Amino acid sequence: MITKNILIITGLSFDNLHTHSASVASHFYSKTKNFFQELFDVNKVSDINQLVKSKKSPNVCLFSDPHEEHSFYCRNSCCSAVVPILNYEAKEAGYTPIFSSIKDFFLINEGKELEITDYWKKILDEKVEIVAISTSFIISYPLLCRMVELLKKEGKKIILGGVFMRKLPHKALEHLGVDYYLISEAEGRFSRLLAAIGKNESKRLDDIPGLCWRKENGCIECSRANITPIDLNSTNLSVEKIWVEENNGVIPYESVRGCAYRCSFCGFPYILGNAHFRFKSAKKIFDEWSMFADLGARHISCFDSTFTTPNSRLKELCSLLKTSEINKSLSWSVYARASDLTDISTVEAMKEAGCNYVFLGIESGDQSILENMNKRTSLSDNEHIIKACNDMEIFATTSIIIGFPGETAQTAENTHQFLQKYCSPSLDLHVWIPDFSKNSLVPIMSPEQKRKFEIQVWVDPIDYNVIASYNVNFYNEKIKCDMKLDWCHSSMNQDKALQHIFRIAESVRENLIAAEDTELAPYRSFFLPARILPAYFEYQEHKNFIFGMKDFYNRYMNGEDSFKLSKEIPLWLEKSGCEKLS
Repeated sequence: MITKNILIITGLSFDNLHTHSASVASHFYSKTKNFFQELFDVNKVSDINQLVKSKKSPNVCLFSDPHEEHSFYCRNSCCSAVVPILNYEAKEAGYTPIFSSIKDFFLINEGKELEITDYWKKILDEKVEIVAISTSFIISYPLLCRMVELLKKEGKKIILGGVFMRKLPHKALEHLGVDYYLISEAEGRFSRLLAAIGKNESKRLDDIPGLCWRKENGCIECSRANITPIDLNSTNLSVEKIWVEENNGVIPYESVRGCAYRCSFCGFPYILGNAHFRFKSAKKIFDEWSMFADLGARHISCFDSTFTTPNSRLKELCSLLKTSEINKSLSWSVYARASDLTDISTVEAMKEAGCNYVFLGIESGDQSILENMNKRTSLSDNEHIIKACNDMEIFATTSIIIGFPGETAQTAENTHQFLQKYCSPSLDLHVWIPDFSKNSLVPIMSPEQKRKFEIQVWVDPIDYNVIASYNVNFYNEKIKCDMKLDWCHSSMNQDKALQHIFRIAESVRENLIAAEDTELAPYRSFFLPARILPAYFEYQEHKNFIFGMKDFYNRYMNGEDSFKLSKEIPLWLEKSGCEKLS
């Protein structure tokens, strides 16, 4: 059978609602770049990778300049958790998939215009008939329009799928004018769509649940087939060995759809109709991880909102991993809820089974805010899990949201004080970002809750421009934060929330909070994320690496001589499980 090529574009887009962090990174970019260049005596930040090697994984690139064009694009690599799913679906329909990430395929030129990179332009011209885009990490309709416009000029059939499709009204689909929209889960449906396209059988389209397509007159027609939730235990994945190699053995993974909880700030349970919580069995996960391990995987990065639910599944999986001894060569990281891990034996089982990183959705250090969020956790739960992870040497990130409806200066200060007593080695600080989409399903944005808390949101729905600017103090400098949306409620506004966030960040910088700041520290975007580093470091080495970097940067910003600091580099690297080559 002759196969056809399909280009599948996935991953994070250029959208960034966390524009306070982008403003900080931009303000300090030149100083931070100079810091790395002077400290390691290199011309480019990426050159550090030729000098500094992780002893555990000497091929990994630890450092990169966020504004420097990389020579190691993931052109065929497994760049998100949906790739193994779409790879299987495409092959099932007789297509050869070629994968790209959004940030590799598109670039923003000096004139701030979007364009296709030369590498991918050549691929489009020579090899591809169909282009599919996953919109799961796209939040800007104008950006999506620009992407589609560029691809339509190339004369290819275009398929859009993923979470963002669920939020777009019918008129928006007509305006986009692409060929097909899959507004449901991909398993079993993406392959049927590709098969129908390949055989030019338009009559089969109406049988595909969640599919919409453009007719010759430009109107959108939608399938009348019932959309039923996919049984995740009957799904299939296909992973290529080259992806494992190009990702240094790290595999992104998904095992649940929806969520068992209903936190007021979160829309995850409602995307693509995921109101019903579904999950793969422990045996299914174990079989798939065993397949990854056979291909050379060394670390599984789980993107599930709550991998630790249900608890019985978690314990069974830990037992399977330990009994099979896969845990000796395969580590894993998860997102977790504090209330799922109140039993210390569960945390111990995770550690023994190879779990070496947990992202903890703590969110607040004030009980009243936790109740407003419907977190169904307590401060004592949060204290317990932070302490348990620290004691058992499972590297963790504490996630915090400031500004949620009901937040006051006092509740924000309570969170500040909580973090000074209880914090993971890594801290993720966020200002509350309301879901501004029309008819939002996020609970706090219901008409009743908006009235109760007097919530108001301002955003440019057309061009997604900056609409508000605020000044904050950080590293003894005044920084202007340009925000793409603005909000207020009865007890706080975005400006006040930003001030509280940066006050906490200053406490991190001054070591009053014993953690690294993954969101606001200017140097943090120049090396691998906290959830990826555990694949290449042991626990104490990981801590030595991030805290050493924090100390060097603070001293540099305080005026200490970079040549003097560079003399301390070899000892820091040795303690971090790395070495500096001559």
